Amino acid sequence: MGKTTFKRIEQSIWQAPGGKYQVRVVASKGSQKRAKVTVGTLHEARLMREAADEARKEGRSVLVAWNSIRGIDGTRVRRVPIDEMFKRYLDHGDKLVSQGGDHKDPAPRNGSAETRRPTTQDGYRHHVELVKSHIATVDVQFADELTADKFREVRQSMLDRGLAVATQKSQLVHVYKALEHLDAGEQPEGFPNNHRKVRALKPQNPRKTQPDPSKWGGNYGSKPPALPLHKAFAIAKAIGPERGLAVYLMVLMGLRRGETFGITLDKISRKEDRLYIEISAQRDGKGTNAWAKTLASYRTLPVPEVMVGALVGYCRELHGWDPMGDQNPPDPSSSLVLSPTRQIENPADWSRAFNATFEECRTRYEDLGYKLIPHHLRKSCSALILKAGPTAGKHSAMPEEHLEALGVDKEGLLQLGLQVPAVNASSWLGHETRSNTNDPQSAAAVTLDVYNPSITALDPREATADWLTYMARFDKWITDKTPWVSVGTWTLPVPQFDEFRLDGEDGWRAYRLYAQEHDIDVTRLDSLTQPKNWLHNVLGARPETVDVWTHRTRDEVGCPVVDEGADIWQAHRPMAAWRVEVLDMVRTYLESASTEDVFGRLGLCQGPSPKQKSEYTRGHQVLKRLIDGGFIEVLPEPYSKPHRRFDRGEVERVYEALVVAPFLDALHGEGRALTPEAIAGLCKDEPILMAPATGGPAWPSTRKAQVQRCLKALKKDRLVKMHGNGTWSPTEEGLKTHLRLTVQAGE
Repeated sequence: MGKTTFKRIEQSIWQAPGGKYQVRVVASKGSQKRAKVTVGTLHEARLMREAADEARKEGRSVLVAWNSIRGIDGTRVRRVPIDEMFKRYLDHGDKLVSQGGDHKDPAPRNGSAETRRPTTQDGYRHHVELVKSHIATVDVQFADELTADKFREVRQSMLDRGLAVATQKSQLVHVYKALEHLDAGEQPEGFPNNHRKVRALKPQNPRKTQPDPSKWGGNYGSKPPALPLHKAFAIAKAIGPERGLAVYLMVLMGLRRGETFGITLDKISRKEDRLYIEISAQRDGKGTNAWAKTLASYRTLPVPEVMVGALVGYCRELHGWDPMGDQNPPDPSSSLVLSPTRQIENPADWSRAFNATFEECRTRYEDLGYKLIPHHLRKSCSALILKAGPTAGKHSAMPEEHLEALGVDKEGLLQLGLQVPAVNASSWLGHETRSNTNDPQSAAAVTLDVYNPSITALDPREATADWLTYMARFDKWITDKTPWVSVGTWTLPVPQFDEFRLDGEDGWRAYRLYAQEHDIDVTRLDSLTQPKNWLHNVLGARPETVDVWTHRTRDEVGCPVVDEGADIWQAHRPMAAWRVEVLDMVRTYLESASTEDVFGRLGLCQGPSPKQKSEYTRGHQVLKRLIDGGFIEVLPEPYSKPHRRFDRGEVERVYEALVVAPFLDALHGEGRALTPEAIAGLCKDEPILMAPATGGPAWPSTRKAQVQRCLKALKKDRLVKMHGNGTWSPTEEGLKTHLRLTVQAGE
């Protein structure tokens, strides 16, 4: 085996073929002996060289200085890069995931058989990427450099970005845990005692807007109240019948967002006269996970009577299945909640639609005093259950005619309230309950059954469902302010869905298919519908939208027929459609040129920057003079509303007439290369170079700047070229273009 050869790459640093680095320096000041050490990275080699230089300046031995770099166990520090540190930490988590289970990671490296959930590991991986961006700001390359002082700098980086205390904790804990996974010789000095003293702090300028208690009559520091049911029902109505069911599931059944979208038809069952929903999965933007969030999240909940009609109507219309019947669903694995186009709903799209209802439903921050999120719906459900007993006692004192309108009597209401202890909120929401025999209100459900027989008339969860039905009817009764009208049998409205048309019928076209056929960017098309955009301003609102099947033909009974060669995914899903006249108008608008496009083509200034403001203003004045002079025509309304738009063919014609032809004439007529000043003098009477105010020649400096911009446009089209001395001449393509324009002018 041959001798290892080293290659010198820097002063005193040599690289071996295997990727390692060797530092060779004088052992001490005035000595002839050499000292050397082999390390794994170039950065570490440079640090060792710096330590050697410092030792020699102080008259110390280099070897002693190198040997003094030791860990707390007496071994020389093994330097672990930050990326490698987190890789070890996450690899350990992946190993726990492979063992399966629902429990979180205990103390690291203890050899236990504890497991970690895949979703938990995904969350850890996301937080690691976030905290690495903060570590990068403090110039730390290796784990042993992450001292307590650097740890504080990482926290300060989070404070500077306005991260909340909980967010800081959720990220700093992964740094601490990753350091725990290192060996003693790899950890920074003072770990873990000094690092434990670094606490999360409240930011002075938080990123999230703090709640405003004055909006709901609270005091400083008080938590936001529960969202009233009638506001949640208004959101369900505004968000549309397809997406509204998700709101009902969250606010009346307390489901998490992932649990709501993870429900499939086979999880809905009927027992006697009640419907039940089994919660055993969840779904996010990445797909469906075949497990619930925690062990306590596996539960089967009865559907409150008040929303049974809405759930049954939803399944009948969208899934062709009656949950109250004896038949099995046609597709048991189909997701319950669908999008407006009958596709599997994306939770992120649903959240965007949820946020879009705030203005209509008056649930903005300005109205509520806090930023409403879907999780608040679940909190509203919890609040109704936790206050069941006191609320029942308070409502039982109402006049008998009011209780009769609500479909209850005093005794029945009190009994129902007593059957819904606070512990039911935990079991209903999928939270872990803990037994406490001294307080039956906080006991587990099994404890309530054994030690409190007065509530055994109904199962705790069924009683909870009945209580939520009562509270929904009470909210309806209070909101309508009609105490003489009975709401004892009121239920949520059954969703009504529009009848589908076929693509192309009655002047409706699936706008995504239309965009594909005409090579239109769908994202740009969608953006036009937002407020302050052209199409929204023209129509006064978003375009009217209906759903159409992408089939083009029907059978003898009127059902859509899959056309031969049709896309199967599209053929079995309806799509949103706009009117053809709207789509044609949008296509014409997108194919037209804006004022900025005309500026770029004609070489007008596209500023304004502080130095270009006057030229930018002049550019608009020149364009106005060209329009008034008939050199270029503006597209009629609504395309030029509110900003001017131009036909691209018209822009190209004006470009050839006002820029290409006169500039090539000037260059060709002189027979030599010209400077921009010379071209400006030859073309000073051209409309593009005239002063917009007087109609005469512009100032020489103004003409020169305009000529330079026009030459750049011509160079981009490869019609002219610039020489080293700053002069310009036509290219072969430019000569051909000049000949073509000359022939056309002669004809």
